[in-house]
Amino acid sequence: MYLVQDRQLKTRRLHSIFYHLPPLTDLFDAITRLLWWGLGLYTLGLVSGFFVGQPLPWAQVLCAFAVWLLYAAILQGRHLRRLAPKRVAALCIVAFGAALTLLWGITFSAQMHSPP
Repeated sequence: MYLVQDRQLKTRRLHSIFYHLPPLTDLFDAITRLLWWGLGLYTLGLVSGFFVGQPLPWAQVLCAFAVWLLYAAILQGRHLRRLAPKRVAALCIVAFGAALTLLWGITFSAQMHSPP
């Protein structure tokens, strides 16, 4: 929503969806809050994976930790005001895509290595 509204403001072509979206400041505050909540929940998920009692595939753990580092870097850039709000929104999309790709990869590899 942030990127759509920002693009419409930059091009000065306001479509009907523009009038139904919240202000950019509210959207950016929501992105920041969701990043904090998401990083916290992702951290809990990573930590809880170590208490499963089964051996962990280290390649998957390293990839999951890389996605965690990406989210942490986005939040750090936001906190230090080194990343513009538009860049934060775009990086959130990239990080979410990486997390979904990782989830698909873990599911796929688990199905390939499961006994018949």
